[in-house]
Amino acid sequence: MSAEAEYADQWEDLAKDELESAQAMLAARKWKNAYQHAGIAVECALKCRIMRVSGMNQWPTRSERRDLYTHDLEDLLAICGLEDSLNEDLLSALPSRHARAWLIIKDWNINMRYHVPSAFPRAVAESAVQAIDTMGLVTWLLQRLP
Repeated sequence: MSAEAEYADQWEDLAKDELESAQAMLAARKWKNAYQHAGIAVECALKCRIMRVSGMNQWPTRSERRDLYTHDLEDLLAICGLEDSLNEDLLSALPSRHARAWLIIKDWNINMRYHVPSAFPRAVAESAVQAIDTMGLVTWLLQRLP
């Protein structure tokens, strides 16, 4: 098996594992690591969703679907077909909790892993973990039906 998960259930397991890691890193006051795991949890949940919506029974190779080999959460959201409904939700008078959570995590950047740990903002890590956990974004992405 490649470095990527092969099946939707594996992406789901990875998302849940990354959520737990984000919680653990936050509790350990490892702000940069908590932020990284939070973003990866959302990335994995989105990739799981893509597989389920598309009816894929195996993760495609890079040559088959280069667009799926990204860490950009907004690109992945668009691919899985949730962008329009989430944007409509955000424009409503009372946006849902998961829509508000999306606003917090959507700009996550995997390259922050190179940020100096001692200088990483605590508030950024706390809000990222709150978005995926307390606000339920990862659970919502994994439970959302096509």
